[in-house]
Amino acid sequence: MRYGRLVTLVGILAVGTSVLQAQQKAVTEDGKAVILMPDGTWKYATTPVKTSTPGKTPAVAKAPDSEKKAEREMTPAEKVASWKGEQITLLVDPKVGMVTGSNWGQTYKRGEKGKKLLATNYGGKVGMIVETEMKTESYGPRAHVVVKLDDTGEEIVFELGGFGFIAEMKIAEAIVGKQFWLKGTKLWTNGTYEDRGYLPPLTPVTVTRVSWGKYGIDLDLRTEDTRSWAREFDPEFADCNGSRFHLHSCDPGRKERSGDFFLENPRKLHPTWTATI
Repeated sequence: MRYGRLVTLVGILAVGTSVLQAQQKAVTEDGKAVILMPDGTWKYATTPVKTSTPGKTPAVAKAPDSEKKAEREMTPAEKVASWKGEQITLLVDPKVGMVTGSNWGQTYKRGEKGKKLLATNYGGKVGMIVETEMKTESYGPRAHVVVKLDDTGEEIVFELGGFGFIAEMKIAEAIVGKQFWLKGTKLWTNGTYEDRGYLPPLTPVTVTRVSWGKYGIDLDLRTEDTRSWAREFDPEFADCNGSRFHLHSCDPGRKERSGDFFLENPRKLHPTWTATI
């Protein structure tokens, strides 16, 4: 998963279209109005137009450079604060048969830390984030959240992930069928020593399916000759849609993912490459 003025939700923006209805108004601690977009990004609210004398074109107030930079991405702390009210699902670690993080004592029912959450009882349950907090751990800042389950009303504490955002799954589903290209040689394996091999650079792969994994959303990638493997979803695959759900930064418009994939056909990005490349 999936830091800084805190953003506080103040309501739903009531407008005409269904897309705009999904936007949410919020304000920062210093009183600046922002809008949380349904794709996980955010922006400052529209700057008001200055009044002018009759016959003259009204002057539009320009946002300072610091605000323009902030429009590109929220800080980690602002991202975590914006999660309140989001619907999530509890993820499962299939090797231990528990909710992810439960076997480490970092996912538990409120007031019952140390008691394991079995996958058979809690795996796949849905709830809403009701509390968020950024805490500094020995390994760095982490998001702590509390989720209230829809069916039982139980409150589950997550200290180190273990849940997936329903809204992000919808973003991931939208890239099924999209194609990427390997940047370098890829060791491919289907889980056995015999069924493995190397894929050469520039091999095209297609997203054939998305599903909940141990730590988030998994993409099933498949080559033209049907070899496939799973890769964790990252907002870079969707031009940073959903970056609000990840604490690391995301740069919209990137054409490649460092060390992994070209996000667009590399031969179109580099038309001077020879056929042997």
